[in-house]
Amino acid sequence: MHLSKGTNPVRRRLAVLCVLVCSLGVFASGGLAQEPAKRTIAILDFNNNSIVDRERLEPLSKGLADILITEISAIDAFRVVERDKLREVVMELEFGQSELVDPSTAQKMGKLLGAQNLLFGGFVHSSGDNIRIDVRIVEVETGRTIKAVEQRGELDELFELVEELSADITEFFAVELTAADRKRQSERAHAESFDATLTYSQAIDYEDLARQYEAQGKIDQAKAMYGKALEVLSKTLSASPDFKDAAKKAETIRTHLKRLE
Repeated sequence: MHLSKGTNPVRRRLAVLCVLVCSLGVFASGGLAQEPAKRTIAILDFNNNSIVDRERLEPLSKGLADILITEISAIDAFRVVERDKLREVVMELEFGQSELVDPSTAQKMGKLLGAQNLLFGGFVHSSGDNIRIDVRIVEVETGRTIKAVEQRGELDELFELVEELSADITEFFAVELTAADRKRQSERAHAESFDATLTYSQAIDYEDLARQYEAQGKIDQAKAMYGKALEVLSKTLSASPDFKDAAKKAETIRTHLKRLE
């Protein structure tokens, strides 16, 4: 901006003030090309509300949550709290599964995790091969449920059902998938059968037990649980050789075992 010497002093001061305010506005916003803030989400283990085969399906409580975490994590607009961090907070606060659905508890935990939203899931297997999976989205600031979504299908379609839930969640938050998002999602090879999904879920359960033993200093027990996790992952990969999540999980557990030796 150019001001001549003859310009009225008051107008000169106003013009300079205007420039300063505009400049501060740009700096405060992080610049004109600032990246949009990511939404931080914490996904809790799912509740098993099944009427049929309840005990056999119990590992899906962690398995379905893990699959949804991986699916949502592939979307750049979201930042998903890692399961390890989530488990640490739940253990630290000594919350039971029933307490987690309480609005005040959700607020406290969400704030500790730095999350804006908590996702509570559940599934019901009542007859035949049918299953229903549902997710509630809770707003940490208020503790209110702001959206509930569900998908129904057959047991062998678990991955597809979780993908649909991910799409529902993405749509609710008005997130538009980028080409990179779609590429990351398409590169994930899924379990080819319900049995592969179930054994993968069992491996996650063993891994959690191993982490608990390790935190308690019980190294031999931790190594035993990591070993069991690898054993069932071997079955998973035999049933679904291209199941990339299972292969990645196996590599992670081998790293933990090497660290403990």
